[in-house]
Amino acid sequence: AEKVEELSRLQRNRLQDDIYAVLKNYRQKLPTKFPTDDPLVATLPRLTPAGGSAPVAVTLSGAWMEDLAQARFNWTASTDASLDHYQLRMTPGPEYSEDDESVVGSFASGTVMTETDAGLTMPGQIASFRLYVVTTDGNEVGSNTVVVSRG
Repeated sequence: AEKVEELSRLQRNRLQDDIYAVLKNYRQKLPTKFPTDDPLVATLPRLTPAGGSAPVAVTLSGAWMEDLAQARFNWTASTDASLDHYQLRMTPGPEYSEDDESVVGSFASGTVMTETDAGLTMPGQIASFRLYVVTTDGNEVGSNTVVVSRG
């Protein structure tokens, strides 16, 4: 299973590199074909986040709640003026891996709690979670890792 995951991750990374090259080429050539004030040029998305400072990470805490059959997570509110939203991400198992993370949910500023059974649908399962602060310019930073075991 680990070999299959590793191969899938390598294939995904190669595909992302190929796609990025095509999008970069398109992004660079389009403005040479149209006036700079053309809506097509003006609405081209950025390929990378705008520069800026990284937000400050929040502190995440969480535990399995047997009565809810879900994990409950709480975090400190971000004080970053450019906060856009929070994003809870997880990976299966006791070690967090950014290569294997998946998004559990996105939450508006002002939210400081959520519950989920993502990665914890069967007794004995373990999952690792991080909460990301995402700013309006696309910068992000992850919290501490919280490992949750389903009883």
